Amino acid sequence: MWATEKVELKNFTRNELDQLEAKMFSSDFVFSVSRDFVQNSVALPILLLKGQDVYHPSGTSVEVSKLAKNIEMYEDWKASEQIVEAGFQHVVAFMSQFRSKI
Repeated sequence: MWATEKVELKNFTRNELDQLEAKMFSSDFVFSVSRDFVQNSVALPILLLKGQDVYHPSGTSVEVSKLAKNIEMYEDWKASEQIVEAGFQHVVAFMSQFRSKI
């Protein structure tokens, strides 16, 4: 576990890492913003790479995609090397499309 390694390296105390874990994973939504913020305050275009693991659950991605107004969800982006490359190209194209508008 990454936290154990950080404690052993004396970078952080176990208590500090326990507090971080509680802040990041105790909610049923993302830890940095509320549902209301996603739904009502985000005006910029969003490209969401759909979560595909325990720390980034796909259900949360789906909920964010339903709440946000200007969002595109890229679903299958890490199944193989070719798909990862295609996903990278999609991100570049998305960013290029909106660069002059932001």
